[in-house]
This record gives sequence, structure tokens and C-alpha cells, in this order.
Amino acid sequence: MKILYYAPNPNLSLNAQTGYGTHMREIINCWKQTGHEVQTLVAGDLNNSVSPSENLSTPSIKRVLKSFIPSYLWETLKDRELINFDLKLARVLSRHIESFQPDLIYERVSYLQQSGVEVAERLSIKHVAEVNAPFPEERIYFSGKSAYLKKAEAVERKILVKSSCISVVSSAIQSYLVEKVPAA
Repeated sequence: MKILYYAPNPNLSLNAQTGYGTHMREIINCWKQTGHEVQTLVAGDLNNSVSPSENLSTPSIKRVLKSFIPSYLWETLKDRELINFDLKLARVLSRHIESFQPDLIYERVSYLQQSGVEVAERLSIKHVAEVNAPFPEERIYFSGKSAYLKKAEAVERKILVKSSCISVVSSAIQSYLVEKVPAA
């Protein structure tokens, strides 16, 4: 089977020496060891032509702007940037699929990122969603609210309903998802 491992979060790297990096590499290695052909598309490993703009990421500029902009507005702007990034990434994903012709897209789901499930549906490819966290709730806890939280909940629901299969990393996440979207 040909599997495309897709991680649309622009802050994740396959080579990161962290828990998530190890998790991604081990899943991919397991598939390869069992005879599957695997390619990866990990957003954090792409060049800057696709990555979110760096205009606000210079620490000094970011600190100054953040001190003047209300938190809600700041988080809304960050979420808007994520949405725009996902739109660009959908085109990259489509080109990658045309080239590789996978049987399956296995996506490490991320907050506000719906390109994987949308492209899979458009191209009639099976889509597995790996859910590692309750993303809208996690977003509020770590960063605060945004004008896009309702959209984030709709994206989460869409991914859960339209994916061919849901993979969870814990029984707590499974319970959360069953409660949130019983059809999933």
C-alpha cells in the first residue's frame, strides 16, 4: 500500500527530537518495516515559500506588536494566517498526491487545518485522521480565544465526519471525540 503521511502543522518537523517527532518517525518506520511505501509531507519541513509568513515572527517585532494589540485580536490574526497557510498547503498536497498516487492519506490533524480531508475527498482517496488533542479547547487553554474558534470546531467536526477512519492516541481523546461527534 502507498501511504502519504501528512502533517499540516507549520510548527512540526519530522526531524524534531521531541515526543511528537519520535511518534511521527516511529509510525512511518513501522509502515515501512511491514512493506508499505511511505512518503511524507510535513509542513514544518517545507521551505519558506510555503511556510507562514515570517513578518510577525521576528521576536522583537512580535513583542512590540503583541503589547499593543489586544490578545483576542492577536490570536485572531494568528488564526487567519493559519487558514491562509492551509489554503496554500492544499495546493502543495494536491501536487504531491498527483506525483505519488497514494492509496491512503494518514494525517496528523492540526488546529484549523482541513486541507487533508478536503483534498482526500476531492480526489477520492481514503483519509485517516490521527487526533492527538481536543484542538479548539487546547487552543483556548494555551493561547486564549479567537474569532475563529467556531470555525475551528466546524473544521474538527468536518474532519471527524468525513475521514475514512479516526486514530486516537489515548482513550481520553477517544471519549472526547465520541462525546463531541457521536457519528465519528
